[in-house]
Amino acid sequence: MPDDRTPRRLVPGLLSVLGALGAIALVAGGIMLDRSYAQARGQALDGAQRSARTQAAALDTVMAIPPSQVRFVAGHAQTRRALAARQRDARSLSTILGRARRIDSDLTGLISVIDATGTERVRQQGDRILPGGSRSVAASTWFAPTLAGTAGAVHRDPPQVSLESRIWILSTSAAVRQGAQALGVVQLETPLEALRRRWTAGLPAGAEARAVDPRTGTVVLDSTRPTPLPGPADDLITQWLPRDRPMTGSVAEDLERVGSATTGAGWRVDVLAAPVAVPDQGRTLITAGILLGLAVAVITLARKAFHAEPVRASLPRPRPASEATTAAAEQDQHAQRQTTDTEEGEQGRPEEPGEQGALVSDGTRSLTGG
Repeated sequence: MPDDRTPRRLVPGLLSVLGALGAIALVAGGIMLDRSYAQARGQALDGAQRSARTQAAALDTVMAIPPSQVRFVAGHAQTRRALAARQRDARSLSTILGRARRIDSDLTGLISVIDATGTERVRQQGDRILPGGSRSVAASTWFAPTLAGTAGAVHRDPPQVSLESRIWILSTSAAVRQGAQALGVVQLETPLEALRRRWTAGLPAGAEARAVDPRTGTVVLDSTRPTPLPGPADDLITQWLPRDRPMTGSVAEDLERVGSATTGAGWRVDVLAAPVAVPDQGRTLITAGILLGLAVAVITLARKAFHAEPVRASLPRPRPASEATTAAAEQDQHAQRQTTDTEEGEQGRPEEPGEQGALVSDGTRSLTGG
């Protein structure tokens, strides 16, 4: 007769195999996940480095526009004649300044022509041409270095707050020279916010980038927030842009997610890589291992519940027929032995004197007390 317990004996082995497969899937998934995640992080950082170089080149392209404007005005013959003749008529330079502004009107905040004494001769702000003569810029940080520069050389100051427009600007200036003589300076103020909008317009969707000036340790341009505006009561001379801090909030995480490149002006462009997603391969194996483990647990619990014996504390367990017959025979033998022993004891015991009595009519002995 076949043993119906054979399939039951196979269940523990099957559970062991499933448990081993689940453990192998978990370990393999963890290893694959770790390797895939490291590879994905490396690829993300490489992408951020390439993007940083691309954005640094794009920023160089944008920042090359203001120098071209001041070179155009400083190198024009009409500008040299006006400064050499000490003319104060704004109309003589309005055409030149208007043409310079049309090179890129969005990046042209204020453009001025200043003579060698530091006195402003003419200024264009927006569409307006304003005569100078009342403003001296001789004490400005950019004036003396620019005046001492060679023909065609461009001087650029760190970002500052304009005393005229009260916004953050980038000052670009060039000397007007006639031979060895410095006739004056052309200065252009480029609003940082206009520069930021122009630069960030070319960023990929969702990308985060910034430009940092290492000389001042400040964030000059930031794709995630506009350029701050000074308050009406703030000291414009000592205003500072936001400080250079980790983009992710952690230096260690910046090393893994931020790519950097340097512009021609010496600014550092940082690009933040997108967060790395969990690779599908390792995640699939880990999920399979978890499911196998759950299956083993469910099957084990179900097997224990199915084979559990019911508790019958109030009812005695019935004995087999062979055991009952044997027990009855033993009880008969025990009763016969007790009867034999009783008869033998009565025959051998003598009568006591006080136990004599009279026979009654039914043949039994009547006991009398002595």
